[in-house]
Amino acid sequence: MNPEENNPNDLNIISEETPVEEGPEQTLAIELQQLEVLMEEMENKATEGSIDERNVMIEQYLVLKEKAKGIRKQIKELKKTHKNIYDKIPIWMYGYGIIQLILYFPFLSSMIWINFSSWLITIFNVPLNDITNNAPEFFYNIILFLLVYALPILGMFLSWILYTYATRSLFNRKVFRYIWIGQTVLIVGMGLWVYFNFLQDILQ
Repeated sequence: MNPEENNPNDLNIISEETPVEEGPEQTLAIELQQLEVLMEEMENKATEGSIDERNVMIEQYLVLKEKAKGIRKQIKELKKTHKNIYDKIPIWMYGYGIIQLILYFPFLSSMIWINFSSWLITIFNVPLNDITNNAPEFFYNIILFLLVYALPILGMFLSWILYTYATRSLFNRKVFRYIWIGQTVLIVGMGLWVYFNFLQDILQ
């Protein structure tokens, strides 16, 4: 057996035989597949050859392995460049945007918002009664306002935390700003609806 039969220069022939109509990523994938086949054949033949032949094939194998590593790196870089803008957005941002839509979309989220506010008012019922009897009306109105709008206040605070600590790249920050703007618009719309339908009548 002549070890020169597996000369890595044969890779030039592999590249020439690759169809020119294939895209760069497909071309590299085919070349990588052919390299892997060649490496596997070399491994099988190395077990049957002499020590000298085996040493030569090991050197050739390492050369092919390095070429394969370089091709994998090129394919990885090509995949990055082929991603569209939607692929670059983290999955958690999609989920967070959907949650904001559910929590703050007018009418759709009214029961969530109102039930949450009612729950808080029930918890702080005794302090509210004390404030009603002993504190000025404007102080009572402020506390009631904060309880009714506790959900959006918490939501905006959570968005600030995520924007500050969870979005590191400029692209993610830009995308999250749009989510934040959408959240703000929904909160304003829902807030006005809650005020004119519920809060306006119970404020002192």
